[in-house]
Amino acid sequence: MEPAALLLLILLPPQDATGNLAVGIKTSLHGELGEVAMAVVPDSLVTPAMWQGENAHMRARFVARVVWEQEDRARVELLAFPGRAAGTEAPHLRRLAFTQRDSDSERGRTLGLVIAEMMREAPSSAWIDSARATTPVMAPAVSSHLALGAMFTAQHVASGMWALGPGATYAYAFGKAIWLQGTAAALLASSYNYIQVVLGVGASWRFLRWDDGRHAIGVGLRLDLMRESVSVASENGSPAPEWNVAIVSNLRAHATVWRSLRVVAQADLGVMPSSMSFTYGGDASRASAAFSRWRPALSVGLESGF
Repeated sequence: MEPAALLLLILLPPQDATGNLAVGIKTSLHGELGEVAMAVVPDSLVTPAMWQGENAHMRARFVARVVWEQEDRARVELLAFPGRAAGTEAPHLRRLAFTQRDSDSERGRTLGLVIAEMMREAPSSAWIDSARATTPVMAPAVSSHLALGAMFTAQHVASGMWALGPGATYAYAFGKAIWLQGTAAALLASSYNYIQVVLGVGASWRFLRWDDGRHAIGVGLRLDLMRESVSVASENGSPAPEWNVAIVSNLRAHATVWRSLRVVAQADLGVMPSSMSFTYGGDASRASAAFSRWRPALSVGLESGF
């Protein structure tokens, strides 16, 4: 059985193949291309015969080699579709200059960006060529820009009273850090037969991200439109439902657990310009109740990116 073909084989000097420079290259490439198959090996351990030619056992769609011409000057060579006979295609070359202040991680991230750009400039036959291998290699993956989620929320609506209920979220990304989000939820509490229906729209900034955004922490701001109602025994009947708005700030974190499935946790703090209050009971037992203008909430759930 033939081994599965790599998308990218990266050849580095032995001193760089296991250090921060290699980690920086791989992190940058995963950020640009997604979860593609790649391998980093010391260039002293392989020969062209190992990866070039139809019978090579380290077959890859692309082979990138980094050579240090000087201490702070690197040459990047990229050979696309090296399964062809040796010598039929010249490598693409790029040269980069660094400063002594640049760390190995920074150099690695820069090299990864350059390699990804050189791969994108390669002809389409380098990405898809069914005549070459029985194991297909996917084109570069694109980070998810759409996310659908299901949440369960607990909101503090009055002293000693929490409203609980399910909700749904829809989010769309502009870049990797800025997301627009819409929410819908229905919250219930046994006290006063309280019911709240809320629709919201907002934006969030995921300022900390790991593994190409698969894990992230962010902050956001949202505007909610709420309809609150209660049902109590009263001589005057139940109070009429009230509409209200709330400005909500939130802190959000998610972690990807399988492919594009994420576990999400969110803490909200909302404030409303006014709060609902009502009077219930007969003349002899008349009492009043009021709900808080400040609405802290906690939510947990699952989200899937597309």
